[in-house]
Amino acid sequence: MARYDIDNWRFSINASNLFDKHYVAGCFDLVQCNAGRVRTVLGRVSYRW
Repeated sequence: MARYDIDNWRFSINASNLFDKHYVAGCFDLVQCNAGRVRTVLGRVSYRW
């Protein structure tokens, strides 16, 4: 997560799986496995009164 504050404004960005790698998040048994999450990038802008 990266964040920048200026006066009453806050800008932030958060990313997961930034390079979009394929991976297994977990397995329940020998035949059922879940794929990991895809690339996600979230941005946020907020103002504090």
